[in-house]
Amino acid sequence: MAGQCCAGEGRSLRRVRRFFGAGAPVLPGAVLVLLPKCPLCLAAWVAACTGIALPAAVTVSVRPALVIACALSGSLVVVRAVASLRLTGAMPFGRVGPAAGAVRSARQRAS
Repeated sequence: MAGQCCAGEGRSLRRVRRFFGAGAPVLPGAVLVLLPKCPLCLAAWVAACTGIALPAAVTVSVRPALVIACALSGSLVVVRAVASLRLTGAMPFGRVGPAAGAVRSARQRAS
């Protein structure tokens, strides 16, 4: 009886991880697009979302830090994607360059 209540837990947890794993690369770009350029607008957004009032002088230095953080996290996403492609051996655009012809001819000879 105890096994029935926990039987579906692993499946739903996998779905949540897959959902957040797929959405994670979008987050840095979305933050960059939605980040206001005006320091007063940024202060208003911070105050509305968190309840913390920031002076405009502080938001002038906070915005570049947020841009740098988004750029770094975006580059981390790219590095992880390239590393996973290398580990799996998948090439998203096929083989390119002089080695492409050699690979194709070797496959044709093997067939």
